[in-house]
Amino acid sequence: MNEEDEFLSLITESQGWLYGYILGMLANHDEANEVLQETNVVIWRKASEFQIGTNFHAWAIRIANFQVMAFRQKRLKDRLVFDHDLLELIGKRVQERMDDYEEKMNHLKNCLEELPDRSQDVVRRRYFDGDSLKKIALDLNRNQNAIGQLIFRIKNKLIECVSLQVSKGL
Repeated sequence: MNEEDEFLSLITESQGWLYGYILGMLANHDEANEVLQETNVVIWRKASEFQIGTNFHAWAIRIANFQVMAFRQKRLKDRLVFDHDLLELIGKRVQERMDDYEEKMNHLKNCLEELPDRSQDVVRRRYFDGDSLKKIALDLNRNQNAIGQLIFRIKNKLIECVSLQVSKGL
């Protein structure tokens, strides 16, 4: 076996433990695969620096370690750093939206309760139980298009009802 074949054999045999080492450093499979590929490229480029008969494991781990550090450094540079005031503003806006959402959900609950029982049943089955239009239509002995139109009308009634309650500030 010539030196090039022996080196190729060492690279091939090292893939499992190199991946394990890199994964242990990054704790992310996709990132570990990416760094392993970069490590393999560097190992191949530096093949002339390695002497057959020396410790390939230690040599490859050192290269992998440098690749992990380079990967982490690159990730830090890629991250956006936001100003504290901007983060505070974003937090306030999210909280406002959450408050609006909760208010609208309460209105929606009230509006659902005002629907006729049959409409409530259709809404429950479609959106809470996940039944298909076809299943609801079969169970109610109606055609699928009729159920679709019924749901469309129910949605419009609910939108009107919630909008009215929001505008009244209820």
